[in-house]
Amino acid sequence: MIRTRSAAEIISNAGRVSNAGRVSNPADVVNDVASRLISRSFGTLFNSYAQAINKVYCRTGGLFEEPFRRIMVDSEGYCCGLVRYIHRNAQKHQFVSDFRDYPHSSWNAFFSNAPSKLKREEALGWFGGLDAFVQFHLGEFPSDGLSRYEIEMD
Repeated sequence: MIRTRSAAEIISNAGRVSNAGRVSNPADVVNDVASRLISRSFGTLFNSYAQAINKVYCRTGGLFEEPFRRIMVDSEGYCCGLVRYIHRNAQKHQFVSDFRDYPHSSWNAFFSNAPSKLKREEALGWFGGLDAFVQFHLGEFPSDGLSRYEIEMD
Protein backbone atom coordinates (compact mmCIF):
# COMPACT_ATOMS: atom_id res chain seq x y z
CA MET A 1 0.00 0.00 0.00
CA ILE A 2 1.48 3.29 -1.10
CA ARG A 3 0.25 6.81 -0.55
CA THR A 4 1.04 9.08 -3.45
CA ARG A 5 1.33 12.82 -3.23
CA SER A 6 -1.74 14.89 -3.90
CA ALA A 7 -2.41 16.04 -7.45
CA ALA A 8 -1.52 19.59 -6.36
CA GLU A 9 1.90 18.44 -5.07
CA ILE A 10 2.56 16.47 -8.23
CA ILE A 11 1.63 19.46 -10.35
CA SER A 12 3.81 21.83 -8.31
CA ASN A 13 6.78 19.43 -8.51
CA ALA A 14 6.39 18.69 -12.22
CA GLY A 15 8.33 21.78 -13.26
CA ARG A 16 11.09 21.35 -10.65
CA VAL A 17 11.87 17.66 -11.00
CA SER A 18 13.68 16.76 -14.20
CA ASN A 19 12.20 13.25 -14.50
CA ALA A 20 8.61 14.09 -13.55
CA GLY A 21 7.19 13.13 -16.90
CA ARG A 22 8.82 15.96 -18.83
CA VAL A 23 5.91 18.34 -18.38
CA SER A 24 6.80 21.46 -20.32
CA ASN A 25 4.39 23.82 -18.60
CA PRO A 26 3.22 22.82 -15.11
CA ALA A 27 0.37 25.32 -15.36
CA ASP A 28 -1.16 23.10 -18.07
CA VAL A 29 -1.12 20.00 -15.87
CA VAL A 30 -4.51 18.77 -14.64
CA ASN A 31 -5.43 15.93 -12.25
CA ASP A 32 -5.72 13.48 -15.15
CA VAL A 33 -2.14 14.25 -16.14
CA ALA A 34 -1.04 13.87 -12.51
CA SER A 35 -2.62 10.41 -12.52
CA ARG A 36 -0.74 9.52 -15.72
CA LEU A 37 2.51 10.74 -14.14
CA ILE A 38 1.92 8.43 -11.17
CA SER A 39 1.18 5.48 -13.47
CA ARG A 40 4.25 6.22 -15.59
CA SER A 41 6.43 6.36 -12.46
CA PHE A 42 5.17 3.00 -11.24
CA GLY A 43 5.54 1.57 -14.75
CA THR A 44 9.17 2.68 -14.76
CA LEU A 45 9.72 1.12 -11.33
CA PHE A 46 8.18 -2.22 -12.36
CA ASN A 47 10.07 -2.25 -15.66
CA SER A 48 13.39 -1.59 -13.91
CA TYR A 49 12.63 -4.31 -11.35
CA ALA A 50 11.78 -6.81 -14.11
CA GLN A 51 14.99 -5.98 -15.97
CA ALA A 52 17.06 -6.51 -12.81
CA ILE A 53 15.39 -9.85 -12.06
CA ASN A 54 15.83 -10.95 -15.68
CA LYS A 55 19.53 -10.06 -15.55
CA VAL A 56 20.15 -11.85 -12.24
CA TYR A 57 18.30 -15.02 -13.28
CA CYS A 58 19.39 -14.99 -16.96
CA ARG A 59 15.82 -14.86 -18.17
CA THR A 60 13.91 -12.80 -20.70
CA GLY A 61 10.39 -11.51 -21.12
CA GLY A 62 7.81 -10.01 -18.85
CA LEU A 63 7.88 -10.62 -15.14
CA PHE A 64 4.33 -9.55 -14.34
CA GLU A 65 1.29 -11.27 -15.83
CA GLU A 66 -1.23 -8.53 -15.19
CA PRO A 67 -0.96 -4.85 -16.02
CA PHE A 68 -0.41 -2.43 -13.16
CA ARG A 69 -3.56 -1.00 -11.62
CA ARG A 70 -4.40 1.23 -8.72
CA ILE A 71 -7.39 1.20 -6.43
CA MET A 72 -8.30 4.24 -4.37
CA VAL A 73 -8.37 3.66 -0.62
CA ASP A 74 -11.34 5.81 0.27
CA SER A 75 -12.14 4.98 3.89
CA GLU A 76 -10.33 4.26 7.14
CA GLY A 77 -12.08 0.88 7.44
CA TYR A 78 -10.93 -0.18 3.99
CA CYS A 79 -7.43 1.06 4.83
CA CYS A 80 -7.28 -1.05 8.00
CA GLY A 81 -8.62 -4.10 6.18
CA LEU A 82 -6.07 -3.62 3.43
CA VAL A 83 -3.18 -3.39 5.91
CA ARG A 84 -4.32 -6.63 7.55
CA TYR A 85 -4.79 -8.28 4.14
CA ILE A 86 -1.26 -7.31 3.07
CA HIS A 87 0.28 -8.56 6.31
CA ARG A 88 -1.61 -11.84 6.29
CA ASN A 89 -1.24 -12.55 2.57
CA ALA A 90 1.99 -14.58 2.94
CA GLN A 91 0.22 -16.93 5.35
CA LYS A 92 -2.86 -17.13 3.14
CA HIS A 93 -0.70 -18.31 0.23
CA GLN A 94 1.28 -20.66 2.52
CA PHE A 95 4.68 -18.99 2.20
CA VAL A 96 4.80 -19.15 6.00
CA SER A 97 2.63 -20.81 8.63
CA ASP A 98 2.39 -17.56 10.63
CA PHE A 99 2.30 -14.19 8.87
CA ARG A 100 4.34 -12.65 11.70
CA ASP A 101 7.33 -14.74 10.59
CA TYR A 102 7.36 -13.48 6.99
CA PRO A 103 10.65 -11.57 6.61
CA HIS A 104 9.49 -9.32 3.75
CA SER A 105 6.65 -7.71 5.68
CA SER A 106 6.33 -4.41 7.46
CA TRP A 107 4.75 -6.22 10.43
CA ASN A 108 7.88 -6.16 12.61
CA ALA A 109 8.57 -2.51 11.78
CA PHE A 110 5.51 -1.61 13.85
CA PHE A 111 7.29 -2.97 16.94
CA SER A 112 10.58 -1.20 16.29
CA ASN A 113 11.90 2.30 16.80
CA ALA A 114 14.41 1.97 13.95
CA PRO A 115 14.23 4.66 11.28
CA SER A 116 11.75 3.79 8.56
CA LYS A 117 9.67 5.42 5.84
CA LEU A 118 6.71 3.64 7.40
CA LYS A 119 4.35 6.13 9.03
CA ARG A 120 4.02 4.03 12.19
CA GLU A 121 2.15 6.43 14.42
CA GLU A 122 -0.28 7.42 11.68
CA ALA A 123 -0.99 3.79 10.76
CA LEU A 124 -1.37 2.72 14.39
CA GLY A 125 -3.78 5.62 14.83
CA TRP A 126 -6.09 4.05 12.22
CA PHE A 127 -6.38 1.03 14.51
CA GLY A 128 -6.45 2.83 17.85
CA GLY A 129 -2.92 1.95 18.97
CA LEU A 130 -0.50 -0.96 18.92
CA ASP A 131 -2.62 -3.33 21.03
CA ALA A 132 -5.67 -2.80 18.83
CA PHE A 133 -3.46 -3.19 15.72
CA VAL A 134 -2.29 -6.60 16.97
CA GLN A 135 -5.81 -7.71 17.94
CA PHE A 136 -7.19 -6.62 14.57
CA HIS A 137 -4.55 -8.71 12.79
CA LEU A 138 -4.94 -11.77 15.04
CA GLY A 139 -8.73 -11.76 14.98
CA GLU A 140 -10.84 -13.68 12.52
CA PHE A 141 -9.97 -12.77 8.96
CA PRO A 142 -13.18 -12.10 7.04
CA SER A 143 -12.95 -11.02 3.42
CA ASP A 144 -13.56 -7.38 4.38
CA GLY A 145 -14.87 -6.93 0.85
CA LEU A 146 -11.26 -7.09 -0.36
CA SER A 147 -11.73 -10.26 -2.39
CA ARG A 148 -13.10 -8.26 -5.30
CA TYR A 149 -9.66 -6.69 -5.67
CA GLU A 150 -7.69 -9.94 -5.58
CA ILE A 151 -5.87 -11.12 -8.67
CA GLU A 152 -5.27 -14.84 -8.35
CA MET A 153 -2.80 -16.43 -10.74
CA ASP A 154 -2.93 -20.05 -11.85
